[in-house]
Amino acid sequence: SGSHLATNVTAAVDEWLSDGPVELAWRKGQRFTLARTNHVEEPTWVQKPNEVVVATGGTRGVTFEILRQMANKAPLKMALVARTAGIESAESPVYGKSPTECKEIARGFLEKKTDKVTPIAIKNWIAQQERKLEVAANVDELRSLGCEVELFQCDVGDQEELVRVSESIQKRFGEVDLLIHGAGLEESKFLVDKDLKAFRRVFEPKASAALTLYFGLAPKRMVTMGSVAGRFGNAGQVDYAAANELMAAFSRRSGRGILNINWTAW
Repeated sequence: SGSHLATNVTAAVDEWLSDGPVELAWRKGQRFTLARTNHVEEPTWVQKPNEVVVATGGTRGVTFEILRQMANKAPLKMALVARTAGIESAESPVYGKSPTECKEIARGFLEKKTDKVTPIAIKNWIAQQERKLEVAANVDELRSLGCEVELFQCDVGDQEELVRVSESIQKRFGEVDLLIHGAGLEESKFLVDKDLKAFRRVFEPKASAALTLYFGLAPKRMVTMGSVAGRFGNAGQVDYAAANELMAAFSRRSGRGILNINWTAW
């Protein structure tokens, strides 16, 4: 009722104006806030062989390291959603080449596409080729540990494309036991230097993709790879902080089976 809402609002404002908590929430007449804890409950979930795990950003970085640890415990069925496809060493133009040779190869490739080849363009092209090699090597390692791995190439910032990929994963693997959302993009710029397109470029692959995947795949459990920027903010990262706090707030709702980890730098 209106009087009940007014009472809740008055109580919340009184707390904000006091030395109490700065974050409050009222849900169905119950008051919630955040508090420190010195005890973390041990997980009750036991990993079983051949469970279906879907991971974004799982071909590289910390998300891959988590998958590797899981694969060492029991073989799994993995659907990896990534923007970069892997390439085997025999097919790579830079594998086994020296830095000087890589630069010459990059220059020759780029000159076919543009009249002006810059040092940064050469650096980015080489980095992309190295990422492809890393992806292939990591996927091969997971398979060597007994996992069934399929790579779905997708820009998770494109929600329509992500919906199509989610449908393909469900047709291929069926029910999802665990979803790990580790994909994301960070571009540090002051708010005055950001436009809506730049904001969406950061917000969509982290926050919007998390919701699209959760409701599209309906996993039994979910882990979201958040950031301390969502909890404390960070200069030049208003979009990144907003995306990570949305994931954290979404995970705090009881009954969803979501663990959000606010990482520092890795």
